[in-house]
Amino acid sequence: MYLFRGTLLVGCALVVAGCSSTADGAIGAAEQPAVSSIAELRAGSVTVRVQSAETRTSVSLVGGAGRSLELDGRWVLPRVVADGPVDGATSDGSRAVLAEAAGSRAGTSRFMVVDLKAMASKLVELPGEFTYDAWSPDGSLIYFIEHRPPADSGKYVVRAYDRVSAALRPDAVADKRTSGEEMAGVPIARASTRDGRSVATLYVPHPSGSHGDGHEGLGRPHGPFVHLLFAADATAMCVDLPPEVARGWTIVVQGNVLRISGPAAPRAYAIDLGSGELTKTAGTTR
Repeated sequence: MYLFRGTLLVGCALVVAGCSSTADGAIGAAEQPAVSSIAELRAGSVTVRVQSAETRTSVSLVGGAGRSLELDGRWVLPRVVADGPVDGATSDGSRAVLAEAAGSRAGTSRFMVVDLKAMASKLVELPGEFTYDAWSPDGSLIYFIEHRPPADSGKYVVRAYDRVSAALRPDAVADKRTSGEEMAGVPIARASTRDGRSVATLYVPHPSGSHGDGHEGLGRPHGPFVHLLFAADATAMCVDLPPEVARGWTIVVQGNVLRISGPAAPRAYAIDLGSGELTKTAGTTR
């Protein structure tokens, strides 16, 4: 089934994720509200509530009397799609990752990993510009997007952070079939299996027709595609889509199939989550 695991109550910071090559967008100070905000995220059998003020953040479980955690600074639940729901929790609701609302500090990105059972936290600092992507099903890995220079070009790679070693794995999580290929796009939809083993993100080309304003010389951008992250074993697959796929299209996981549909009922496609095979179908996922 289609799984959007967050419900935004009041505005939060923006986090963008996607394929293991390039994409547009990142968390930034300009996106931050000046007043207190509250966001709730349903994960497993729990609902996480994060209340963020300028210098203090409270994390609690809805209905969990006495279970709360106070953090210094402004931390928010991340978003993968700009106008989509908040995200950041494991599929079983045992942990959540928060992003620092102020963005990177002098070339460093900071995240707070919260153990929702013990209500304890651990700071994760990464050199460079990173945003949240996903968790592995067992909570041992956190996937981040590492945004690469030049700034605002949308170039990035997916990295896996190992919580046991407290370090990034050295190699990027990439589709080995397209090694060395650069792609660019804007994430517009997100879906995952209930167990969090398969995470899909739908991308469309940048609206400027390039990698972003001022970066037209980086070459012809990639067309629409779906990035499939197999979060249990840190592998990925990118599936190219027909040029007609654009904003307004949606994705939904149904069993072992990802269904992609447009605003008009006859336009629909399906991707086998095992093989990555793309087929055209009739009807719509709505």
